[in-house]
Amino acid sequence: MSEYDVSVARDLSPGLLNEPEGLARLIESVLNPILQAQMTERLGASPYERSPGRQGDRNGVRPRTLDTRVGP
Repeated sequence: MSEYDVSVARDLSPGLLNEPEGLARLIESVLNPILQAQMTERLGASPYERSPGRQGDRNGVRPRTLDTRVGP
């Protein structure tokens, strides 16, 4: 299992408990870099990087909603 270095912007912490979308933005800011790092690791290349060791292609991104037991 790989380790990922994820940092969270300080501007998220004041609204974490006060805003309805605070927790969702926190989770998004943590999950997106991890998913990007996993894709880079899996393909063997960064986005837009061309290398002989590349093992696949990225087909772009699209917005999605992550549904959890506590809400979207």
